[in-house]
Amino acid sequence: MSVEEEYAAASDSRVIHMLSEIIQQLDAIEKKVEETCREDCGNKNN
Repeated sequence: MSVEEEYAAASDSRVIHMLSEIIQQLDAIEKKVEETCREDCGNKNN
């Protein structure tokens, strides 16, 4: 089932839950990117 089909078949509460999961994943990615940037940016000046 495609993402579009899953959203279309889902209830509002399920869509809200799926979106919450996506937000959590994006937050985790953002944190990793910030950590990597801090490490890489510090090394560029060496």
